[in-house]
Amino acid sequence: MTWYGKFNAGISGGAPRSRATPASFAADQGGSLTIFTFYAMVIMLFVGGMAYDIMRFEAERVRTQAAMDRSVLAAASLTQVLPAQDVVESYFEVAGLDKTSVTVSEDGDGITSSVVNISSETRVPTRFLRLMDYSLTMGAFGKRFENSKGVFELASGMAAGATENIPQLEISLVLDASGSMGWNQRLKNMQAAAKEFSWHMLCDPGSDLNSNGNCSVTPGLVSISLVPFSEQVNAGPYLLDGIDDPNLTSYDITDEHDYSHCLNFTEADFNTTNLAASTDINRTGHFDPWNTYSTTVGNWACRTETWRYIRPFVAHHSNLNYLINNLRAGGNTSIDIGMKWGTALLDPELRDMISDLSEVARVGGAPAVEPDFPENRPLDFDDPEAVKIVVLMSDGENTTQHELKPDFRSGPSEFWKSVEADNDNTDKDGDFYVVYNAGRDQYYYPEYGGYADSPYYRRICNGGCNFEERPDQVSQMSYPALWAEVNTDYFEDFSFLPRVWDGHGNWEKNQRLNAVCTQAKQAGIIVFTVGFEAPNNGRTALRNCASSINHYYDAEGRSISDAFNNIALAINNLRLTQ
Repeated sequence: MTWYGKFNAGISGGAPRSRATPASFAADQGGSLTIFTFYAMVIMLFVGGMAYDIMRFEAERVRTQAAMDRSVLAAASLTQVLPAQDVVESYFEVAGLDKTSVTVSEDGDGITSSVVNISSETRVPTRFLRLMDYSLTMGAFGKRFENSKGVFELASGMAAGATENIPQLEISLVLDASGSMGWNQRLKNMQAAAKEFSWHMLCDPGSDLNSNGNCSVTPGLVSISLVPFSEQVNAGPYLLDGIDDPNLTSYDITDEHDYSHCLNFTEADFNTTNLAASTDINRTGHFDPWNTYSTTVGNWACRTETWRYIRPFVAHHSNLNYLINNLRAGGNTSIDIGMKWGTALLDPELRDMISDLSEVARVGGAPAVEPDFPENRPLDFDDPEAVKIVVLMSDGENTTQHELKPDFRSGPSEFWKSVEADNDNTDKDGDFYVVYNAGRDQYYYPEYGGYADSPYYRRICNGGCNFEERPDQVSQMSYPALWAEVNTDYFEDFSFLPRVWDGHGNWEKNQRLNAVCTQAKQAGIIVFTVGFEAPNNGRTALRNCASSINHYYDAEGRSISDAFNNIALAINNLRLTQ
């Protein structure tokens, strides 16, 4: 039989087939890998699908949060004129989001503070997570799908809030009133800029000075101390008397004279935010180091015009406007002393004195300090509600500062004053000075060009002229009385008399400025500086003084208003609260 015949026979009727046994069935693993692979693929599908749904949700949440942050900042701005609800909804529309999902609340007076809070909910339908519960059971998709516990959407609530406010502000406005401010319309431009700045601080920050804006900042919220400076800073009699009061401060100010009200600061004084490093402070001598060829005085080292007085803690724009309008120009430049006073007026060390001055009446019946503040100004440096700021402006650089040497501040001088007798026609020579020459132990008479052993001689003419001693008409002058009548150049023109003053120059004063600026910044005071058409040396000193390079402004001409407006915007800061 051929091989194919045997094969056919086996099919049709050959030997019987063997039966499958249980053991052989159990041993047969055909198809098991296919089932495992199927389950693995389902799991991978759902993991990838879950990631896809979560990514879609997170992208939508981030988009919504970004729109909320932008809109709440815009809505809370004190310059915003639209209702907060309208502002927020417009941002949502632009972003392609559902504006009906957002809830807006606002608070504040809209002038000194604006508080906006918004909330919203992001809801994103899922495409894969909704299948997870039933599909993983490999059930059929039928009516039972209606009872599935799958995740049909992802949702999250979100909130954002913003506050723009004028907090408890204490500002020292330190302005250059030196001679160069009289050039090139600088004084006029500075006054306009300073008045607009004070409007933004004390009135409506959302309008300009010439508008009909509402000047109604909450009383006691913002104070501005005006500190004009030239070669010196004149504190004024009330402030200086308050500092010298042992019941109000620990300082003892020398009292050689009461013609003017400036202080001599030592190098150590610039290393503290307190007024001085020691309790003893020298009053600046009332003397004229400038005029020559005569006894003429008037160009005082400490200028005496009342508009130069420090005006501490002004609360009303109309008052500050008046004071700024009265500023003039004259004298050398001491940026360091201006900054020293500006910093000291923010130090809580002077709190008792400022509080007392709010009750002390000055000439005219008004208080020496406006009584608009609680008895806690200057506030503590670590007070969370306090923001302390110095705005320092100069058009120059530190120049020579004159100080009398210690031996010439007080006590009897080398000058004697001879005074014409009343109703005596024989006394012919009027008032004149007699100067003692210690080297000769004699008295020099400039009036007569000669020496005598006594300062009491006067020329008396009655038929003929003779020199007579008139002790009742001659008296020795103290140094303060002398400097009130005679400039130091006239004094030093006598070759037998010494030089009476020392000077602090640019380099030394720049070091002092840098020291006090450093102390202010370390105490948390924010320092803005403006170099107004200033030379390189002055700009460098001011730039180094500022809290950062972004706190320094260069200005020319009317652009000084832009600098002050930018500072005002920076002070009216906006911050997220959530």
